Amino acid sequence: MQIIFQRVIQSLLTIRFSLFQRHRHARLVLERMAGLNLVVLPEVFNPALFFSSNLLAQAVAAMPLGPQARALDLGCGTGLQALVAARHGMQVVAIDVNPHAVRCTQINALLNNRQQQIVVCLGDLFAPVARQRFDLVIINPPYFAGVPHTPLEQAFHSPDLPDLAWRFATQLGAHLVPKGKALIVLSSIGNEHVFLNALQRAGFVYTPVRQRNLISEVLTVYALTAKNNQ
Repeated sequence: MQIIFQRVIQSLLTIRFSLFQRHRHARLVLERMAGLNLVVLPEVFNPALFFSSNLLAQAVAAMPLGPQARALDLGCGTGLQALVAARHGMQVVAIDVNPHAVRCTQINALLNNRQQQIVVCLGDLFAPVARQRFDLVIINPPYFAGVPHTPLEQAFHSPDLPDLAWRFATQLGAHLVPKGKALIVLSSIGNEHVFLNALQRAGFVYTPVRQRNLISEVLTVYALTAKNNQ
């Protein structure tokens, strides 16, 4: 019964998207989020259409980090999380495997006058920042297993989700300063357990810091810390 109810809710959300949001999807639009102006390129995930991005941005803004802190935004998309971190004084490296997202983040850094604080790189996970360490790592990963057919779908689908989760979990520690933290937003309908299990096996403790119940799914932002830093 719960599965049927969930499918009905998802169908209603799909109808709502078709009727009211499709004109803002896969098109060049200007959005306003978290007090920031964002240009969204057609090939880039539009964070204004999904609650997960705003929930994660709230968690980033609430992190008690000083102006000397360094942040890493993995899968930066439009650069929303990088911009929120930069607005709080952090120096940020933003990475995305989608070249359109790299360009989009660069545009939005200029638009919001944060280009001196944000360095944008093309690459997969931590590859562009080998041997670099950060006070905060931020990630809104793909939730669903499957092969992405467009650059936009890379934000939602991973051809090997367990491998992605394991690579993130096992490489994270090498890129955090002592007492450093990471923030990850996950969905109850998006293989949440794959990431949490991988993180636990890799020696991380996860603590919910933000949550939103959307009936069809529950979104949770987890703060990640290494067990040996507890």
